[in-house]
Amino acid sequence: MIEEGDRVRVTPHEKSPPSLKYAGQTGLVTMTCPSVNGPLLYVHMDERPGGVETGFREDDLEEVQKWE
Repeated sequence: MIEEGDRVRVTPHEKSPPSLKYAGQTGLVTMTCPSVNGPLLYVHMDERPGGVETGFREDDLEEVQKWE
């Protein structure tokens, strides 16, 4: 289960436009919130400076191990 503060990598899924746009990129989960389709996780992407966060479903993300 992915939680706030976890490092994650975006995995592409055809039905998720954000996952296609940011596929392979990494970031930090800054916030979670409930939704009808499961929790939304807001991720500060490493490649997007300026504090802008992008929302993803949990199945769009995979945890990044500390040694990666």
